Amino acid sequence: MTLLRNMCCLSPVLKLSANRHYHINANDASLNAERIESADRKRPLLSFHTTLPNVSGISIIGESVTLKNLIITDDYDINNDAKYGANNVTLGNTIAILSPTKTVNYLTVEGCSFMGGTSSSFVAASQVRNCTVTNCDFSGYMADHAVYCSMKVENYNVYNCRIRDVVHTSSLFKVRDSKGLKRFNIIDVKAHNLNGYLADLTALESPQAELLFQGIRVTKDSGNQSIFYGFCLSDNANGKSGDSMNVRGVLLKNNQFDYGYGGNPLINSGSGKRIRVEEIRYENVKAKESNFGGGNVDRIIVDNCTFDDCCGKIGIYLLSKELILKKTKISYNDRSNCLLLLNYDNEKLRSITMSNVDVNMDVINLLDLKHGDNLKLNIDNCKINKPTNTLINTPNCSRVLYKASRVKFR
Repeated sequence: MTLLRNMCCLSPVLKLSANRHYHINANDASLNAERIESADRKRPLLSFHTTLPNVSGISIIGESVTLKNLIITDDYDINNDAKYGANNVTLGNTIAILSPTKTVNYLTVEGCSFMGGTSSSFVAASQVRNCTVTNCDFSGYMADHAVYCSMKVENYNVYNCRIRDVVHTSSLFKVRDSKGLKRFNIIDVKAHNLNGYLADLTALESPQAELLFQGIRVTKDSGNQSIFYGFCLSDNANGKSGDSMNVRGVLLKNNQFDYGYGGNPLINSGSGKRIRVEEIRYENVKAKESNFGGGNVDRIIVDNCTFDDCCGKIGIYLLSKELILKKTKISYNDRSNCLLLLNYDNEKLRSITMSNVDVNMDVINLLDLKHGDNLKLNIDNCKINKPTNTLINTPNCSRVLYKASRVKFR
């Protein structure tokens, strides 16, 4: 094993020899390298070691940083540390990416395998403007996030990655307190036995931001206890966000989620910090144990989707001004108070459109509308396959305008 200890002055390009293992112990030091990659297309193992909480195992300085074809792990065993293990305190970041100007224009993580460890972040990228993670593998114990950018990120892209047996993670891909975010894409990702959020975004002052989650497949072994929490989108203030728009649009397309979190929404606000979104759209999504509610949204569109076992005892809770459901199947294996619990917090719901919707669940009320005077409700060519006491429950509404045609009840 080759040991690099407390390195602070290396050549601008650091190339690692093949067939060797590297153990870097560089607390309070930095590597002045913009590119770290394996030689001869072979993949050396980088084993990082952190000894203090909130201190990076290694800092890489550069305005354009590439990590390529590396196996990255953390050799620190928190379970054997009496000081930190007993209190379940996680350690600092394994890698911190910095630049002399405090802005990293490009961070590229390509062909790397993150093998698990105990540090809070494998790649903690402070003030990165553009981040791309492609063709990478993630596995093992991760105490917190895997690839984490904050503050200045404008474009964050994850392509063609594989996740297996990742446990104890808040989220793999995270953007925090981003101002001026433009794109946040996760495309063609396969996850098996993932426990936690796939993505976590805290957006500030990003009214034009577009989020795309496409071609994602989440599966797990029979009997596995992992919970898939979906995608956490939040602002940094408790309670509902203000009038300003955090995110313009979120599109979930061609995804399949085989398990979830007890009927909670796939777009989850997390700790009640609701992000404001102009539109959330689901297209060709198949999900179990998750639903399409949550957030503080102007418009939710659900098209050609299937949600199985998607409700809790109170149904699907929505904070939306407009809801469009079409060519969608919804089922729940237990009895629920309602299918949709709408705008409980005195929001102004404008319209609900349900077209070619197949509902297979035992509910007391199909819709439970707490607030929504002058609501426009259109139900067309829908099937209600199990007993329903009331189509619409409107205890606090003075006026509801509705039109129903070709609705088939059991």
